[in-house]
Amino acid sequence: METVEKERDAKLAPYLRQAHAMFRNGFEDEEMKKIFLRNTFEEICSNEHKFCFDKSLSFCLEEMIKESDMETVLKFFDSLSGDWEEIAHSPSGSHVLQTIFGKIISDIELSKKPHESDIKSELLGIIKHFVTLVEGNLNEMMKDPNGSHVFRSLYQTLAGVLLSDSRKSDSEPDIILAKGKVPKNFLKMLKKLTTNIIEAPRFNELIGNAHGSVCIALMVEVLHKRSLMKTQGVFCEKMLSHLKDDSMIIMMKDKHASRIFEKILKFGNKNTKIALRKVLFDDEKRFFELSAHPVANYVVQRMISSAHDSEVFKEVFDYVCRGFEDILESQNYGIMQKLCEQCLEYPDTQKQFYDKLLESFHCTDIEKRTAFISLISTLRTHDSYFNSSTAKITSVEYHGSVLLQTLLKFDNIGLIAKSMSHTPVSDIVTLACDGSGSHFVESYLTTDKLKFKVKKEFLEKVGDGWLAIACDKYGSRVVEKMWDASDIAVKRLLIKILLKNADAMAQDQFGKFVCRKVQMKRYQTRPEEWESIQKDICQKRKMFADIIPKTDSAKRVKR
Repeated sequence: METVEKERDAKLAPYLRQAHAMFRNGFEDEEMKKIFLRNTFEEICSNEHKFCFDKSLSFCLEEMIKESDMETVLKFFDSLSGDWEEIAHSPSGSHVLQTIFGKIISDIELSKKPHESDIKSELLGIIKHFVTLVEGNLNEMMKDPNGSHVFRSLYQTLAGVLLSDSRKSDSEPDIILAKGKVPKNFLKMLKKLTTNIIEAPRFNELIGNAHGSVCIALMVEVLHKRSLMKTQGVFCEKMLSHLKDDSMIIMMKDKHASRIFEKILKFGNKNTKIALRKVLFDDEKRFFELSAHPVANYVVQRMISSAHDSEVFKEVFDYVCRGFEDILESQNYGIMQKLCEQCLEYPDTQKQFYDKLLESFHCTDIEKRTAFISLISTLRTHDSYFNSSTAKITSVEYHGSVLLQTLLKFDNIGLIAKSMSHTPVSDIVTLACDGSGSHFVESYLTTDKLKFKVKKEFLEKVGDGWLAIACDKYGSRVVEKMWDASDIAVKRLLIKILLKNADAMAQDQFGKFVCRKVQMKRYQTRPEEWESIQKDICQKRKMFADIIPKTDSAKRVKR
């Protein structure tokens, strides 16, 4: 008998590979595909668990599970029940289980009518059995590199939520099933599982664990997206009560545990956010130590971006501003960036933010303010920049460029415009031809806040420098984007400037695309036709620009 079974096993592996090859070739209709898949899974019956441990065969199973009907998938899932725990902890098997849970969510989402009662009953029974198994080995499952993925898939299935970062493509949106589609027993099991986790005797071990911390962070997010705020609130409050203030600070510095605090600040309820802010603000010296820490500073960033109330943000803003220069010295520019982004929501703080920047970069004097662009783009103080051997921009800091782009969204950009008018042409060319700096120059030249007079002065000032910009990999994109966003008056001016070096541009690998974009040959030979075409383009752009804001505002009112 054993010899017969071994021979059968040896034949089934090639059979599964062949069946998978036929499956990938496609079928004439859906019914044929379903029958084929059902027969394939029946043929490999009693050997499924062995194939789950094989890397190549498990991949075949995953692809076929995704296209099978729910009845076939549940039979397959149930047949693995005797080896669930071993499969969950294996590298290949864990992927098979994750695929099954993903299939359950997508099948419920796409189903237009409720599942037949017998299938629904079978689904609930199998899931309940699996949840019981997980509850008996919570710590081991959540701390295991493979088992933790299975736990996260199970938790999302119970909630009827499939997060985009849990799938292969982050660009795909989250799947959040309508509450009516999620079986009530699923939500009961979800709440019970959440309670069991927080009351587990070794729960604290999970917080600092590389895999356990990801599970807890996901739980906070899933409960928020499922709108189970009461369950989430109890879970977060009990978790914080497990930790003393000192141990909480230590956890914030841990690269694994810190992500939990970030998720709580992003998705937690009001009480938990207040509790965390209280811990952070309790000691000013400690707060700025955290701000300077390579890991904990991300928790501070999340605290800033989660301040969606004017009073709360004002408190956070004032507190952070006390050590603004120290934060810059620690080179954790993300905190400064998040503060700047939040100032867009609360315009009253914008002037104060400008003042803090000027103070921190030692350029509060009116004469020194003209170097504002150079200082921010290089992230150097006025003293450091002008005391160096070469007081010019040699390279652009990424965070400096991003900060300048955000500042361009402020209500008042007079300081930036004035500084750009005083920035040397060589530095402007360096900015425009830099991978990071080019995005700032592009944003500056395409903003609607600049008057035509300012743009005209800037274009004429750069003059022949446009040749170097147009013939650069990044600079050519700046010219093209500016061209698309400009009105006919700016286009007339720009093409006259570019015309002086048209031959040199036409022979350059990047410049030739700029010539094509601005229709240089047509302008040289048929200027009137060029004028007419450009006027039509600008008119259409303006027409759509007038329509889009109305649509957006209508949506806001509807909300």
